[in-house]
Amino acid sequence: MIVAVGTSYKYAPLAQIERIAFTRSSLADALDYFANRKRLKGCIILSTCNRVEFYVSMNSLEEAVAEIQQFLKTYFHFEYDNRTPYFYAYSEVQAVSHLYAVASGLDSAIIGETQVLGQVKNAFFEAEQRGMVDTDLRRAFHQAFSMAKKIHSSTQISAGKVSIGSVAIEYIKDKIGTLSDKSVLLIGVGKVTELVVKYLQKESPDVVFIANRTFERAQAFACQIGGKALHFDMLDDALIKADIIISATASPHLILRADRVARVLHTLLPHQRHHRYFIDLAMPRDIDPAIASFDGVSLYGLEQVGSLMQRNLERKKRRAHTARHIIESQVKRLWNESMCSEPVQAASH
Repeated sequence: MIVAVGTSYKYAPLAQIERIAFTRSSLADALDYFANRKRLKGCIILSTCNRVEFYVSMNSLEEAVAEIQQFLKTYFHFEYDNRTPYFYAYSEVQAVSHLYAVASGLDSAIIGETQVLGQVKNAFFEAEQRGMVDTDLRRAFHQAFSMAKKIHSSTQISAGKVSIGSVAIEYIKDKIGTLSDKSVLLIGVGKVTELVVKYLQKESPDVVFIANRTFERAQAFACQIGGKALHFDMLDDALIKADIIISATASPHLILRADRVARVLHTLLPHQRHHRYFIDLAMPRDIDPAIASFDGVSLYGLEQVGSLMQRNLERKKRRAHTARHIIESQVKRLWNESMCSEPVQAASH
């Protein structure tokens, strides 16, 4: 019988997950520990930034849970019993259905993300190297790999960004196409800017200017991303050079007032009069909405970016619904074929 016991971001705060997270060396120690447990036929441990799960092959759910409880108590001094709200335990069909969902990215914080499939494969290979993968686990995990591939190719569930940073870049790309020949000005250094840069760098813009009230922060961030730091009083010069201006400060007041932007635009030489795209990701706003009426200027704010985020999220939810139907039908088919006549492989209660 295959049993899945674990916790994830859906059930536990990050602090609880961190208490039982594995490093590569501690994962090897844990697998060696389970290798010496005679009642246990196999064990695969999946440990990521937002989940820790044990997939074990044993004779019963109760025995499997008891083994995990004892391990957590021994290794992490973590007491887990039936009253602990952070853990879940599945057996047979439910266990394998859960594995399929995890490997496919359906159970991820970002629905459809593909990184988790690589993490599941790594967990499998780590266990395999230590002889901890029995026939049932091997079959279930290989089916999970195939299922994940099928779901991603047939539903396109990984398409469409849903984080503010990725959607902001997607939005501006929809408007102007490639960013590879564009100059970008980022105003403010914070979490939102970091998210934006994560996706901006993939587009290889010509140059990225960083402006922040604290120049040292701008310098440090520019060093990290290969950008150019600017003193805050150099913003006007940067506006002249930039094609795309993205602002995300924590200022309670406008950073770019309409009169300031108008003054900069008025000083432009003919060769500098290209179209400028302003994206305001701050709350309250950094950029005066009045500039939207200026010639050669497009202004987008959280309303537009948020609308695209919502559309992408709704599409992902529809694709996730389709993917779950694929998983359900596959598990039922395997069950009906009696591939788990001895408790499990794709299994049910």
